[in-house]
Amino acid sequence: MVALYGLGDQAGFRDYFQGAMCWLHDHVVKLGASIIGRWPTERYDFEDAKATNEDNSEFCCLGIDELQQSERTEKRLNKWVDQAAQDLKEACE
Repeated sequence: MVALYGLGDQAGFRDYFQGAMCWLHDHVVKLGASIIGRWPTERYDFEDAKATNEDNSEFCCLGIDELQQSERTEKRLNKWVDQAAQDLKEACE
């Protein structure tokens, strides 16, 4: 099981915010990993993100943008760690 997070700039890279996370996600899934710790896209402002699901409602990772939304990082990170821990616990039961 893998939980991914990525740093990005949703204003400067609006067309491919969190793009590297898409590549990493696809690579580890091909190797047999399960992904935990998905994160909602609400309260982000971007045009396209390859690291989202089909309806763009969640990322395959926690997206952190220290340039545009640094005030949200600590709260997002704390909530994401708790969520990933719960996902892991449920998967191991």
